Formats: sequence, C-alpha cells, structure tokens
Amino acid sequence: MRTSRQTRALLIATLGALLMAWFIYALLASAGCSGPACAGVSHLAFWAFPAGLILVFAGAFTGAGLRVLAPLFLAMGAAALAVAAQGLMPDMPIFPWLFGGGFLLGGLAALAAGPVLRHLAARRGRLAAELRRTGVKGMGTIVAVEDTGITLNDNPRVRLTMRIVPEDGSAPVERSKAVTVSRVRIPRAGDRHPAWFDRADEDKWMFGSDL
Repeated sequence: MRTSRQTRALLIATLGALLMAWFIYALLASAGCSGPACAGVSHLAFWAFPAGLILVFAGAFTGAGLRVLAPLFLAMGAAALAVAAQGLMPDMPIFPWLFGGGFLLGGLAALAAGPVLRHLAARRGRLAAELRRTGVKGMGTIVAVEDTGITLNDNPRVRLTMRIVPEDGSAPVERSKAVTVSRVRIPRAGDRHPAWFDRADEDKWMFGSDL
C-alpha cells in the first residue's frame, strides 16, 4: 500500500516536472529569439510553471518526498539542452548548455542518491539487528551532550556520552557517538534509554530511542 502511494505521488511530481520543463524550454527559446516573428512565451506555457510547481509539491508531500528532485532536475535539464541543441539561443549559445548540464547532473546525482541511501539504511538495520541479538543489553543514562556545531535540515548534530549498566551485572561502560537529533526534542543529561553494546568494539553500540 505504501509503495503504491509513493508511486502515485512520484507520477504526480513527474507530471509537474514536465510542465515546468515545458515552461523552461519556452522561456529560453523566446529569450534567444530576436526577430519580429517572435511571440514570446505563450499563455499556456506560462501557466504550466505554477501548475507544475503545485504538482511537484503535491507529490513531495503525499509520499514521494525528496524523490521529486530527480525527475524535476532531469526534466528541466533536458529542456535547456534541447534549446541548446537546436541553437535557439544564438546570442548566448553556451548558457543553455551550462544551465541544462548543471540540472542534468543534479538529477543524475539525485537519482543515484536513492539506492545509496537505501543501502546505508539497510546496512544500519542489519547492524542493529545483529547488535540486539549478540550484544550486551543494559540501561543507559546520558551523562553529557555536546554541540558539534553542525546542523542537518535545521536539526543539530550532537555528541552523546552514555553510561550503560549491563543487565548481567557486569561493570558499567561509557560509550560516545555523534547523532542528529530533533531541534524540538534535544536529549539532556539524565535521560535514560535501553542500550546494546559490543564489548570488543567501542564503536558498535546503540540505544533504544532513535533520536
């Protein structure tokens, strides 16, 4: 069900991207036209841009998310390159190549980012499952929260230090790592979470709340 919803959302966003690309093509082609026969951007092509933008946002917020960037950049890049290939901007022949090439590279990068991020998420999931199965379980208490000065999507990245008391009665351990946290739910010293760790590798540990 979720995959079907995401597919529909991506199709909606792709349609919007094509409409925006149509506007870009018409705009660049008219900008390069200098004769009296030039008609400029038609009303239909002009309204294609806001209509396409609405569809792209609709697709993004109904399930496609950042996946809309790939078709958007690819479509706009292809539109500009089509203008360049047809020589429709003789006064600025390099501009549509640079404009289109930049968007095309951005679209290809966004296209490649999806599989890479899914692979990293799957790997993280496998490591978490292995740690739950073979690691030492305990109750962790945050003893320090340090700001790293880095933010991702307005969310701060902090370095947490946690003291973990194992359930098997063995000696407590301290573990530290950098994590990205919600700016409206920043962890504090004294917060407690179930935790798992590998005695042989200090870098392999996790706590039960996905901050």
